[in-house]
Amino acid sequence: MDRTHASPLLTALLAVGLCASCGMLKEGVTHGLVDGHYRSLPADGKAQRVYLDVEADSITAYPVVRTEHRRVIDTTTFTMHPLAPAKAPGPCTTHTYVKHGLDLDLMYVLMKYRPAAAGVPPQVNTDINGALYLGYKTDRYRLACARDALGRHHRTVRNLGFDVGGFFGLGATPMNATVTQDPIAIDYTGVVLSAGVGAFTSVGRFGFGLTVGWDHLLDEYGARWIYQDRPWMGLAIGVNLD
Repeated sequence: MDRTHASPLLTALLAVGLCASCGMLKEGVTHGLVDGHYRSLPADGKAQRVYLDVEADSITAYPVVRTEHRRVIDTTTFTMHPLAPAKAPGPCTTHTYVKHGLDLDLMYVLMKYRPAAAGVPPQVNTDINGALYLGYKTDRYRLACARDALGRHHRTVRNLGFDVGGFFGLGATPMNATVTQDPIAIDYTGVVLSAGVGAFTSVGRFGFGLTVGWDHLLDEYGARWIYQDRPWMGLAIGVNLD
C-alpha cells in the first residue's frame, strides 16, 4: 500500500477507535447517566429540578429555575461530583438523581408458560420470540461514596431502573397433533403474532422482567390451535434502543 495513502487511513482508524474507547469508558463510569434534566434528591437537602452535564470524570448539576415564561438553567451556581479515579473533596454524602421518560427496547421472551388447555397439561415454550417494547421508565442514579485503603473518598454511580409498558412482535411455536384440536398431518414450527404487557427492572442498557401476552397463529391451522389468543406468562430480557 502507498504510504502517502496509508498514513491518513491509519490516522482515521486510530481516531475512530479512540472515540469508541472514550465512549465505552464514559458509559462504564457513569452507568448510562447522560446530559439532561433530572430531579435531584440529596440525602440532606430539598428536592429540586436540575440539569446534569455528564463527563467521564465528573458530573455537574445546575439548578433549573422557573421564570415568568419558562424554565431556565442557572449556570451561576452548580454542584460538581468528581468520579473515580478522581478523589472527592473530603467525605461526600449520598446523592440521587431521578429521570422519567419513554423507553424503547428490543425485547426477547426467553420462556413462555402456557396454562393447561383442551386436556393438554401446562407447557413451557422456549422458541424464538422477539418484539418491540415501549414503556414508561423511571431511572434512579445513586451517587454513593466509597473509601479506599488510603482513606480517600471516591464517587461511584449506581443505576437502577423500573418500567412498565406494552410489546408487539413475532414468535415461533411448535405445531403438532398434541396442540391442535384435530390432528394435522405434519409437525412444523408456526409463526405467531405476539402482544402483551410487561414490567421490567433494568441495570444500564439491559432489562429483565415478567410479561403477560397473547399469541395469534398466522396460518390456516389457527382455528385448531388450542392456545390461539389465550394468555401466557413469560420471562423476558430487553435491550435499550435509545
